[in-house]
Amino acid sequence: MALAPLEIPKDQLRVQIIQLLKSPNIQLETEEANAIINFTLNGKGEIVVLSVETDSTYLEGYVKEKLNYKKVEFSQLKPGEKFRMSLKVVR
Repeated sequence: MALAPLEIPKDQLRVQIIQLLKSPNIQLETEEANAIINFTLNGKGEIVVLSVETDSTYLEGYVKEKLNYKKVEFSQLKPGEKFRMSLKVVR
């Protein structure tokens, strides 16, 4: 089974996600933490986090808490379309 390539979020969607994730108040184990967020949008325009690829359990929990099932406005909504976005948090 081949996996379809994941789409990079369009600017309109990316800006909303950055707003949802801004000012993290989390305890990092290192000076910076990186993550790759894999997500989709459901038919209600809500973000559904599929996975967070990171070494930081704090960052993973934070991303899931802040994004999962949060509604976004996205004019090109195609329910089930998968996206991939990188995230870098510096202490």
